[in-house]
Amino acid sequence: MLRKVFPRIILTLSLVCLAALVFNIQVVHTESLLVSSAQFSIEPSNWPAVFFCNGTVCNETFIGEVGNTITIALVAFNLTDNIITDPENPLATCPLGNLIGFDIQMSWDPTILQYVDHTVTVPVEDYPNPVASSPYAGILHANQMELKNVVDESGNIPNAEPGTMAWFVYVTLPDAPVFNGNGTFFTMTFNVIESGSSPLELGNVDLAGAGGDILTVPRNAFDGLVIPEFSLIATLLLVMVFTTLVVTIAKKKCLRRIEQRS
Repeated sequence: MLRKVFPRIILTLSLVCLAALVFNIQVVHTESLLVSSAQFSIEPSNWPAVFFCNGTVCNETFIGEVGNTITIALVAFNLTDNIITDPENPLATCPLGNLIGFDIQMSWDPTILQYVDHTVTVPVEDYPNPVASSPYAGILHANQMELKNVVDESGNIPNAEPGTMAWFVYVTLPDAPVFNGNGTFFTMTFNVIESGSSPLELGNVDLAGAGGDILTVPRNAFDGLVIPEFSLIATLLLVMVFTTLVVTIAKKKCLRRIEQRS
């Protein structure tokens, strides 16, 4: 009797374990598809784009394991020396690049992501190669001036948009060349401290460029999203411990019944 029961129990629990792992993978994959940021289909497509990367993917949902760190980068894509009619004023022109400065404000959910540190990758002469978590080098040419470089997870940065937790403002001096192409504004590292999801919200993205009647550079900006998950290895270990516990309890119960019958 005992020999017949235990193989069935172990087989059943093994199937449950396997199903749990498959379900976990499917849930993460489905959430990624549902909440990914908009891709480059937005019009006009010739405008520069600002979005997040993590070293593996760009402008996608980022998956981070609870207890680990994740480093993201904010980048600019497709800065050019083209001059167009200002979309808000048909009598004026504006650049689609020729970058000479930026003003970026950002926030996240500090109950999910705990700020560790950041690096503003300015100027490109100091960061000539692709930086961590980005396919691109730094941004802006020397000489530059730092006007804001502040991080405060309380969301109480003076003069910033409400809830802003990071604010970066840099401009180049008149003798500096304009910047075109693709570049990285900054990298930022977080501890993933809780399950759930955290936006990487761009509360303000102002780019300044030269060559037009006005300095404002039209751009498409995309928020990011981080979904923490527990490690599959940790999940497997938990299921195995649970399986062992159930089998042990069942074995003891069977032995008691055999002893009582005998």
